[in-house]
Amino acid sequence: MLQSESVRIEESALSDNLEATSGALFISASRGRVDVEIFGSIFLDNGASKGNIGAVVSLLALRNHSGNAHIVNTSFINKKNIPSTAMQISAKYQVKLFNVTTSRHQVLGT
Repeated sequence: MLQSESVRIEESALSDNLEATSGALFISASRGRVDVEIFGSIFLDNGASKGNIGAVVSLLALRNHSGNAHIVNTSFINKKNIPSTAMQISAKYQVKLFNVTTSRHQVLGT
């Protein structure tokens, strides 16, 4: 959980985060504004199987907290074809997606 912070992930490769996890990246805003930027990254064969909740990338906001989510030039690839959700982003975030590719994933808004 973050309180009034910024997170930037750039040119990263996250892979094989499977089996009883909440996904490759889980960020929750518990107080204040939390801004998240993901640029030029690849999420390969990640999943979220912990109690059927979560996604490869989960950005959640508790109560009235919010932030910005910018995801640019990023791919979510699921070669293992395991049922999974690419992104789960709270409606309290202002979301900008540009050149985002998902392969064999779902995308959910909450």
